[in-house]
Amino acid sequence: MAKPLGDPDCPHCGGAGYVRYDVPVDHEKFGKVETCVCRAKDVAEAARARLFAMSNLNRLSHLTFENFSQGGNPKAKFISGQERENLRAAFDAGEEFARNPQGWLLLEGGYGCGKTHLAAAIANFAVNNGAPTLFITVPDLLDSLRFAYDDPETTFEQRFDDIRNSGLINPR
Repeated sequence: MAKPLGDPDCPHCGGAGYVRYDVPVDHEKFGKVETCVCRAKDVAEAARARLFAMSNLNRLSHLTFENFSQGGNPKAKFISGQERENLRAAFDAGEEFARNPQGWLLLEGGYGCGKTHLAAAIANFAVNNGAPTLFITVPDLLDSLRFAYDDPETTFEQRFDDIRNSGLINPR
């Protein structure tokens, strides 16, 4: 016998893991199946794990706010006082956005100025606080959606929903 998807003692689904509502034909939930509350945590964790795997953040997990150089890239030959001030302002804005991700944050600048480090620090902060997070380049994002058509483990719709429902999308 197959293992139940949900909690066998769940009063809502009886272990099925899904519920359907007994509603009139003209109701918006008629004929629709939804994940039961007893599986909500598992479903959310699985979505977070899929986004994290898609993000390849494990190779950038060392990039944090704590080790971000607010004085500029130590390898840079020259950084002006204005650039240093702008970098500190970007750091402060990034840290605030990580704590309260409302709206958009655009990081802009030349090569080696710290955009990727700051973006990864924001993403790592979000992941460490349990937020579904996607950190990916735009070409890789499009490839991921394209390859979902041939992936036996996930559907395009599932991957698209994971991306759309991500609390923090961080295209580089």
